[in-house]
Amino acid sequence: MSFKVFIHFGPPKSGTSAIQKWLADNRQQLLKNGIYYPEHNVDENGVSSGNLLSIFTRGPDKSLHFSQEGKDRLIQQVKSSGAETLLLSSEFFMRQLPELVINFPDAKFIGYIRFPLDMTESGYNQGIKRNFETRKFRAPLIYRAGILDLLADYSVQFGADRFIFRPYESSVFVNADLVSDFLSVLGVSHLQSAKMPVVNSSYCFEAMEFKRWFNQFPLAYLQPLLDRFLQGYRQGQLDFSLISPREYLKAKDNYLKGFRIFVERHNVENSQAFIQALEEKEQKAYRKQNLTEEEFEAVFCAFIASKPEALPELRRLLETERCSEKKDLRFFEIIERNLPKDSAVTRFKNLYYSVKQRLFMCVKVLIGRELHRNTDKFKLVNNISIAQLKDKLKIPNSVSDGDVYREIALIYEQCNELDMAYIFMKKALKLRPNGTFIAKKVRDYEQLLAIR
Repeated sequence: MSFKVFIHFGPPKSGTSAIQKWLADNRQQLLKNGIYYPEHNVDENGVSSGNLLSIFTRGPDKSLHFSQEGKDRLIQQVKSSGAETLLLSSEFFMRQLPELVINFPDAKFIGYIRFPLDMTESGYNQGIKRNFETRKFRAPLIYRAGILDLLADYSVQFGADRFIFRPYESSVFVNADLVSDFLSVLGVSHLQSAKMPVVNSSYCFEAMEFKRWFNQFPLAYLQPLLDRFLQGYRQGQLDFSLISPREYLKAKDNYLKGFRIFVERHNVENSQAFIQALEEKEQKAYRKQNLTEEEFEAVFCAFIASKPEALPELRRLLETERCSEKKDLRFFEIIERNLPKDSAVTRFKNLYYSVKQRLFMCVKVLIGRELHRNTDKFKLVNNISIAQLKDKLKIPNSVSDGDVYREIALIYEQCNELDMAYIFMKKALKLRPNGTFIAKKVRDYEQLLAIR
């Protein structure tokens, strides 16, 4: 290749979303400095999968497959832009490094190395966010390298010169700022002029315990609503530790011994300053895992004010789970007390958020068979009439056909069924060619599905 390639692979929980948010917002500045960073979407909290789908496709089982077509398209885009450097970023690249090393033989791979003891608490918080964790945290007193073992293997297997390992520690960052530190690797640290807001941070303590309580129930479509809200909820305690001070000192000593070996063997930059900063770092304020009724109510009221579309699902949860055995039901009274009366929700909104699973079954029945990778979904969906959908879902004729297609598309989007979301949004666009929201959604889906 006639240009340099840098591939940033995270790893997870090392500020990747903050870096990607800045890069996505400043693509033109980067290009003026000779760096081409492909466009990608970010959600309402600034979170994204980065450039993953620029060079990978997803199979029907969600597995990732390297795309030579995507690579060729990127190469052409870089050449057309006149850039001297191609920059790619995604945490998903971490597990795909062997393929990337082969397909980009001259690329340099950038990764931030975080102290594994910090990773255990951050990973637990992430487990509550996305993996429905309900158990209380248990302090890991014995050193566990985690993904560092995998990185060590990659460094030996593919060559240490292919990797740039940077310390993930604020006091060691260039200008004490992660984005400035990242840009310094590219030689353009002068581009950063202001501190970036926190992106994809861990839940605050109250949000974490709030979500942990909800995780004991089948959340269905409450899950994305809770996650998007709690990600941005900052009214609680942001800095805390779940490890008792006595256990923390013991664990820190054990982890530093093992971590020091990795840092020295694998050429982590600024290693001495990094280790010294970790040795001098004080533990965050210790919190025992319990949530008072007042704390729960404060988060809940903020949640329903921010996400009124969650109300039908919350009512369903009350109806189906309030008599459950072996579950902690202590906050149900607070939920019931604060839920507004059902009349506050329109019939269509109520339908939209309470019959989603029935919608999927309806579409499957009308299509008449399972959708496989090679199935012509456009043809099958086109065989479903809007009258059939309205009849099956009991949607009144006063609701326009375009609205129905749009809302079905958004339901599929929430469930990460982007191909089906795209099909239905295209049908909505045909009925509403001047709809700016619908047109934007179609463009977003096209980019995510690499249809163009």
